[in-house]
Amino acid sequence: MPQARKEEVDVSRKQGKILSDPTRLRILSMLFEQEMSISGLAKAIGLTPATVHHHIAQLRKAGLIRPTRREM
Repeated sequence: MPQARKEEVDVSRKQGKILSDPTRLRILSMLFEQEMSISGLAKAIGLTPATVHHHIAQLRKAGLIRPTRREM
């Protein structure tokens, strides 16, 4: 039986530091499942939109996510 091929992922030290925060990791895993707005993430996680916005900004700055559209 052939083994499943594992994809290698290069993570920089900066990205590792960003991902060490449990809230950011949770946000990232939620965004892997589906596209969500900041207000949708805030509601799902139980945080304020301002707090989620801060975490999203850190994830974007580290190059881990990119916006797909603007929230109204």
